Amino acid sequence: MANQAKSTNQSEAEALNVGAFAEPVDIGLQPLAAAYAKALFASAEKAGALDVIVEEFDALATEALDRNPKLVDVFASGMFSPEKKVEMIDRAFGRRAHPLLTRFLKVLAVHQRVRILRSIREEFRKLYDKARGIIPVRVRTATPLSPAQAQAVAARIRTALGGEPILQTEVDPSLIGGLVVQVGDVVFDGSLSANLARLREQLITRSVHEIQRRRDSVRTTAGN
Repeated sequence: MANQAKSTNQSEAEALNVGAFAEPVDIGLQPLAAAYAKALFASAEKAGALDVIVEEFDALATEALDRNPKLVDVFASGMFSPEKKVEMIDRAFGRRAHPLLTRFLKVLAVHQRVRILRSIREEFRKLYDKARGIIPVRVRTATPLSPAQAQAVAARIRTALGGEPILQTEVDPSLIGGLVVQVGDVVFDGSLSANLARLREQLITRSVHEIQRRRDSVRTTAGN
């Protein structure tokens, strides 16, 4: 069953490579988004257009979709025929986007996959970052980082992990001081609030052990 799902993922996503529209299938959306992203990445890499595609894909999400959230509903609607959707995409993006990205959008629209466009973009960005040695890093601090501090943080991450870190900074007053760095699913918590919490836990643990030790001592003395 898993092999069959993988095969249908690839079959539909590879439609953009062969220039044909495969039959839509109902499978897990995340694996499908990853399959589409992989197919687009392979096509863009072969065409030498990776940098252009990733830039235009980001712009599509932040400029077109964020400003016009109903645009997804239009291209995902069953009220329009596949031919009509292709025509609308040509009018909207044909002269502005790379032909490969325009073609990709047509495949998504025809197969009713426009609603997973953001997930596809995220998966595509992961592939692009990995290929370029880029490391997305989320940094939370109690106060805004100065440019010098941001450079120092980036330098330490670069030395520790290799690649080129791209910092996404965020102010979180609850941290009190220090910083929290997240790389993928890994979190490095060096905040003052976390240190205080750890110190508190250590003090509590020591107190419990001391109380238990004294109880054991009293019991031993009473037994004698």
